[in-house]
Amino acid sequence: MANETCPQMPPLVMMTNGWAEYLDILYVEYLSEFINNSTYHRELKVKTFTQLEYNMKQATFNHLTTKGSKNRLYNEKRCQKYKWIKPMIEGNCGACMSFRYFPDLDWNKKWKRFIIWCDKYDFVIILEKRDNCYMLITAYCVIYDDKRIQLERKYQKYIKTKSA
Repeated sequence: MANETCPQMPPLVMMTNGWAEYLDILYVEYLSEFINNSTYHRELKVKTFTQLEYNMKQATFNHLTTKGSKNRLYNEKRCQKYKWIKPMIEGNCGACMSFRYFPDLDWNKKWKRFIIWCDKYDFVIILEKRDNCYMLITAYCVIYDDKRIQLERKYQKYIKTKSA
């Protein structure tokens, strides 16, 4: 179902005239949603990493639209679901049976990370809880079974600790 569109989410953003124009359209949307307007998750503001990178676009934008670790490459599937990020963060699909929200109990850093996962449409958002806000870390499409299994294990681990 990863290629289907969720009826609760905005339509996919399709590329029509090449990467440069596509990314410019998405970047304007990003600036509007996360820089010029506020996004909230559980009553705390969601912030982004604003330092400009190689393409003169902010770091968080690049993590939302690219994949890889060192040499990040733009990813069309991530870009298509870009408009899903804000509604999922704001909890617009909280009543959906495919919506999963849980802490990443394996994350051993200073701040706690949270996973927002739509398992039906294979889309994940990672937020990091800071002192008085959440930082938007990344969003991505789950394309490999191993990643899906890993997410399911993390979710089940959270369910076990919650019910204990």
